[in-house]
Amino acid sequence: MGISGLATKGRHAADEGVLDALEAEAIHVLREVAGAFRRPVMLYSIGKDSSVLLHLAIKAFAPGRMPFPVLHVDTGWKFREMIAFRDDTAKRLGLDLRVHTNPDPATPFTHGTHEYTRIKKTVTLRRALDESGFDAAIGGARRDEERSRAKERIFSLREPGHRWEPRSQRPEFWWSANTELSEGQTMRVFPLSNWTELDVWRYIKREDIPVVPLYFAAPRPVVERSGSLIMVDDERYPLKPGEQPQLRQVRFRTLGCYPLTAGVESQARNVDEVIDEMRLDRRSERAGRLIDGEGGTSMESKKSEGVLLMVSVLRVIACGSVDDGKSTLIGRLLAKTGGATDDELDYATRTRRGGSTIPSGEVDYSLLTDGLEAEHEQGITIDVAYRFLDLPSGRRVIIADAPGHEQYTRNMAVAASTADLAVLLIDATKGVREQTHRHLAICALMGVRAVIAVVNKLDGVGYDRAVFDKLANEVQEAASGLDVAASVIPASALSGDNVVEPSPNLPWYDGPTLLDALANWQPTGELDRAEDYRLPVQYVIRADDFRGFAGTVVGSSVRPGDAVAVAGSSVTSKIDRVLGPGGVELDRADPGTPVTLTLTHDVDVRRGDLLTTPETLGNGLAPATACSATLVWTAEEPLRHGRSYLLLAGSRTVPAVVTSVRGRLEVLSGKQLAARTLGLNDIGTVELTTDTPICLDSYQACRDTGSFLLVDRVTKETVAAGMVRYALRRGRNIVPHAYTVDRDTRQQLKGQRAKVLWLTGLPGAGKSTIADALERKLHAMGLHTYVLDGDNVRSGLNKDLGFTPEARAENVRRVAEVSRILLDAGLIVIVALVSPFRTDRAVAKGLFQPGDFAEVWVNTPADVCASRDPKGLYAKAKAGTLPNMTGMGQAYEPPEHPDLVVDGAGSLDDVTDELCTLVGGV
Repeated sequence: MGISGLATKGRHAADEGVLDALEAEAIHVLREVAGAFRRPVMLYSIGKDSSVLLHLAIKAFAPGRMPFPVLHVDTGWKFREMIAFRDDTAKRLGLDLRVHTNPDPATPFTHGTHEYTRIKKTVTLRRALDESGFDAAIGGARRDEERSRAKERIFSLREPGHRWEPRSQRPEFWWSANTELSEGQTMRVFPLSNWTELDVWRYIKREDIPVVPLYFAAPRPVVERSGSLIMVDDERYPLKPGEQPQLRQVRFRTLGCYPLTAGVESQARNVDEVIDEMRLDRRSERAGRLIDGEGGTSMESKKSEGVLLMVSVLRVIACGSVDDGKSTLIGRLLAKTGGATDDELDYATRTRRGGSTIPSGEVDYSLLTDGLEAEHEQGITIDVAYRFLDLPSGRRVIIADAPGHEQYTRNMAVAASTADLAVLLIDATKGVREQTHRHLAICALMGVRAVIAVVNKLDGVGYDRAVFDKLANEVQEAASGLDVAASVIPASALSGDNVVEPSPNLPWYDGPTLLDALANWQPTGELDRAEDYRLPVQYVIRADDFRGFAGTVVGSSVRPGDAVAVAGSSVTSKIDRVLGPGGVELDRADPGTPVTLTLTHDVDVRRGDLLTTPETLGNGLAPATACSATLVWTAEEPLRHGRSYLLLAGSRTVPAVVTSVRGRLEVLSGKQLAARTLGLNDIGTVELTTDTPICLDSYQACRDTGSFLLVDRVTKETVAAGMVRYALRRGRNIVPHAYTVDRDTRQQLKGQRAKVLWLTGLPGAGKSTIADALERKLHAMGLHTYVLDGDNVRSGLNKDLGFTPEARAENVRRVAEVSRILLDAGLIVIVALVSPFRTDRAVAKGLFQPGDFAEVWVNTPADVCASRDPKGLYAKAKAGTLPNMTGMGQAYEPPEHPDLVVDGAGSLDDVTDELCTLVGGV
């Protein structure tokens, strides 16, 4: 075999590696959706992407059935071949197909393309999702389709009304997904996010997936409209006087409503010919969609209306301080290597944002990655944009263009969490800045051990070697202190020096260009690879006489016959079968492979469990209720001691409390500074405890099982990304004892049902007065009670606490725990506590079973509270001697959905009667 033959074979192997990696990622996402959401659905547009997505879903859950229905929104104007293909596919595969239509008579001709699309697609889809109560919709969108798509999350949150808000998207760290939803929120999920159109066709060929014949060239009746070839699919299409459709050899790259879908003249009659044609076609796929021909942000405006690393895939984060030139550098790389289409380049040539210095007629390369309207307006990168670069060797480079502005550091951390390599830009005219150090520190923290530092804008200093050498030494010294290997390349992204080709302006430099460095980079060794396998269980697959545990292998390889243990229990077994995608029997599954394991014994395994070897559990990976971790704080509201958050580790969710902050990282010096809390973009070391034991590796041993998210229990927002340093075994030998005399027994003895009444309101609202009167009335009725009053508790149990938000959270936590003990004693517990923050009250309520806890808002006007001022607090606050006074120096957050609202300024007898009814109605 000659050199060209070897190159072709190597390219084919690399292509297969890319497809394997993309398949594994998509299956991982699909299983997570099935396990995490109450009622998911797959959106089925009948196009090639939907066909691939459907095929992946079938493979993900084999030998079981796909565990969610398929939804198609039929506008009445789809190609007839599409509808026939849809019905045949549903019958052939036995799909649970739901077809939703809108009877509105709107047409593309009577209402215009945009209004028609809104009525027949957007509104109809929303109704279909709402009527069926679907909380997650799986779609086939890809990031390469359009610039704003490049910033779409895989798990993309939709606000009430199905609105997409770019700035409220949750950070996606590692392969963890925050799937928690608040009322009215839903999720759109895009498993094909990192696929390209060419990947889709290669996969269709490899897997022999049927697609609608419209994708292949054939003689078809068309008319020309504004340079586009529109197929006349039925008699409804309005022809001009005297116009006759002509037979032309056309095919369609994208499918939809036939009056809005343009064909392309083509000779590609099968999959192989389509792939060959695509390698030469420089137009984007969406150029054939008439609805999208409005400019770079059309997709964003429509949406606003409404791990797995393989050798062939290199994940790169481009980072550095704001205005260091990341977007321009990536844009030039894409343009010069075929990663940008002709229409994208045309857009970047025609479009100019405010303040641009790019001469007219030249390409503004930064526009190829800055996809959000706000970025165009401000000239900065706000969110992470993912773009794809295919190198001649077949290696796929996924480049994450990370924001440089400090305000959006959390988005940069998202990109670093899955990166293998960092490209760190430094502006030669400004030097190494604080944000440069911050990004370098975050890369090191996230496990990125190799950095290519690009000293950019050397044209601005006359290509001075002394400037380059000084900055190179500075960044290499900083990287060395973080145990990161750094190479340094001189460049000018704007002028093109040393990006793709060597530059005559740099005669003193004989190293690689940036493109050469990316093409030749190889990891120095096995990173983040545990000695034994782990399988975080995402989903339990069931079929006739079959029960298997689905997840993605991490750590090391797994084989049939390997010993297996369920973390957190003493149950052991052996692996009987290892099934890959599609239920294919495997002799071995390497890390990154989605598998389904069956065991030789009938073992109770559930979603969220961790399967590994008995030796691993015996050598340190034992369940623990406490750990030391490093947090990257991503929320605007600071960390609060004592507040309960949700800890999401893989598919496991447990309540957790940060018990102490050990220090905050000072990025310039690398030193740990003393800290009491963490704010937005802070990096700190903390200790936290969980309500139930959980198995976590150290992050250094295994990223996948050593990382976690912290989520606010009320807003459901991701507040931090965590990396485990080590487990704390403080509670390892603590085993709760079950006593014979339990709560039911105590309640029977007292002749009552225990309950907690939590009275919250402003200082002076009358909580203590109401609690006293209520207890006297209940006592007279022969009921057993106890009052936990805020000031009384702070005189003893909580005398060590102050009045900062963190201290208030701990105050509420302790009172809630005591209330739970008194409830177990069979008592009616009356809590009179300001408890100003909704989250703290929600966490307190979360400790109890439904019906055991009632939140009562003592709603007294602020002026009435101030006029009463029974303890002189308002007077002190006005005098400036009580800065943390609730309602004055600190806000009070009224309950949004209290169990009862009482008037603190009304009749005391009426209020206590209402509360007695609440107690007696349990």
